[in-house]
Amino acid sequence: MRRPRPSNSERLLLLKQLEQSQVLDKRRRRLYNKKYRKSLFFVSIWAGRLIYIILFFVVLFLHDKSGSLREETVLNKNIESYTRTTRRGSYRVTTLTIETNFKSYVSEFGDKYPPSFNIGDTLIIERNIFHKPIYFTKSNWNLKYWIFTNPIYYYIILFLTLISLFFNDGLDRFTDKILLIIWSANIIAIAIYFLT
Repeated sequence: MRRPRPSNSERLLLLKQLEQSQVLDKRRRRLYNKKYRKSLFFVSIWAGRLIYIILFFVVLFLHDKSGSLREETVLNKNIESYTRTTRRGSYRVTTLTIETNFKSYVSEFGDKYPPSFNIGDTLIIERNIFHKPIYFTKSNWNLKYWIFTNPIYYYIILFLTLISLFFNDGLDRFTDKILLIIWSANIIAIAIYFLT
């Protein structure tokens, strides 16, 4: 047996109740989120993300600023050449890996061949103001060569951090988890860059 169709007055009453329910839900959500955004959890995560964004741009603009020079002895070197293929065509990439008495460094030269030096030679490693290696050279060379640092992970974390700025709803069950993961990634990235 079919239910009778609701009359116009019943439909209006249902719509009014639904509208009131939505208004109350919006108000409840707004009040909860107002309180949530003042919580220690949200404020500390907001501060962590903001610090990461600021430090990212500070490092981006100051990465090439020379800070110090250090002489290091070459213990080993390895040169690899391979062909990289893209839509525009293929090109040769030459990679130089240098192991010194302090650390290992990687430098890419594109289709050019790296400068000649031997095991046991002393290289001058130029570091930026954050103590990260940026160039290497020798005392009798006129040029300095770029040391490769892979920034892709920092860019990915920046992208995720910027997206996470839109996660502000405390009633969404994924918000806390996502914010905690992004905040942890920010702290780890800052620690890796400045402490290693």
